[in-house]
Amino acid sequence: MLDLNSMAHVTPAQIQKYLAGMQYPATKEDLIKHARTKNAPEEAINMLEELPDGESFENPTQVTETLEDLSIDDPEEGGEEEKEGEENMD
Repeated sequence: MLDLNSMAHVTPAQIQKYLAGMQYPATKEDLIKHARTKNAPEEAINMLEELPDGESFENPTQVTETLEDLSIDDPEEGGEEEKEGEENMD
C-alpha cells in the first residue's frame, strides 16, 4: 500500500534526481522543463518555481544550495509576518 504522506515532501537534494542529465548553465525555466520531462512530482516543480527569475545556475550544487536557502528563509519570514499582521488586526 502506498503511503502518500511519506511522498508529500521533496527535499532540495531529492530534486537532483529529476535534474539528472541537465546541461548547465541553466535558467529556472530550463530546470522546470527538464524536471517535467523526468516526471517530477508537482511539489518538486513548485520548489523549482520558487527559484529567482533571471538567474543562471552553473551546476547542480548551486541549484540545491539556492533551494535550501529558500526553504530555510521562507517559513520563518512569511510565518512571522503573517502572525504579526494577525495580532495587529485585533
